[in-house]
Amino acid sequence: MNPTTGESPSPSRSNEELLEAYRELEQSYHDIQTMQAQLIESEKLHSVGRLAAGVAHELKNPLAVLRMGIEVLQHSNASEEAKKSLLDDMLTAADRADFVVRELLDYSAPRKLSLAQHNIQDVLDRTFTLASAQAGASGVRIVDARTPGLPPLHLDANRVQHALLNLLVNAIQATQSGGEVVVRTSSKTLTGLGGNVGDSLMDRFRVGDTLVMVEIEDRGQGIASDKMSRIFEPFFTTKPTGKGTGLGLTVCKTIIEMHGGALALRNRVEGGVVATVVFRV
Repeated sequence: MNPTTGESPSPSRSNEELLEAYRELEQSYHDIQTMQAQLIESEKLHSVGRLAAGVAHELKNPLAVLRMGIEVLQHSNASEEAKKSLLDDMLTAADRADFVVRELLDYSAPRKLSLAQHNIQDVLDRTFTLASAQAGASGVRIVDARTPGLPPLHLDANRVQHALLNLLVNAIQATQSGGEVVVRTSSKTLTGLGGNVGDSLMDRFRVGDTLVMVEIEDRGQGIASDKMSRIFEPFFTTKPTGKGTGLGLTVCKTIIEMHGGALALRNRVEGGVVATVVFRV
C-alpha cells in the first residue's frame, strides 16, 4: 500500500525493483570475487618472494665458501694439510646446501606417503635413539612420560619419525644443559569442544573422533609473542644463522597434516614450549 495515495504498488513495478536489486547483488558478488582473486594472487606473489629470499639467504653462505675454496685451490701453492682443511670446509658447505634443498623439496613437493599400521610408541622409540646423541652432547635428559597401550595408527613411519625427531631436537636445543625435555603420549575420544585438545587443533577433528596425542615439552625460554604467529612460515627462524634453515617446523606441519593430523606450539606458563601433535585413529 502506498502511504501517500493509498494505492498498492503494481506487480510489474515490484518485479522490476526485485530484478534491479538482484542485478545489484549479483554485481556486488562479482566485484567481491574479483577482489578476492586479486588478493589471493597478491598473497601468492608475496609468498613466492619470501620463499625466494629465504632460499637466497640460506644458500648464499655455502656457495660463497665453495667459490672461495675453488679460487684458492686454483691459484694456491698451499700445503696438503691446508688443502685438506679447505676441502673439508667445502664439503660441509655442500652438505649444508644439499640439506636446504632437500628441506625445500619436502616442503614444496612432499612425496606420496607410504602408509601402514604402526604403533606410535615404536616410532618414538626410534626417535629417542636418534636424538640421544644430541641430548647427551647438550647435557639434556629426555624424560619418557608416555602412556602405554595406545591404538595403532595409519602412518608413513619414516616421515612421521622425521617430524617428531625435528620437534624433539628443537626442544633439546632450546633447553639448557642440566635441563629436561618431557615426552608424553595419550589417547582420548573427542566428546566436545573446549576441553579435549587445544582450540588451534580443533578444526581438523569432529566429536566422536578417537585421537592420539604426542606432546614434546621443553624448559627453554619460550617463543616471543610477536613471533608465535610466524613460526610455521618458510625460512622464518629464531636460531642464529647456520643453526637452522627455518624450514623444519614448516616441513613438520606439512607431514603431520598430510596424515590428517595437526600440529601446534604453545608457551608454557612456567617457561618453555609444548609442541602437540594430534593424529586421528
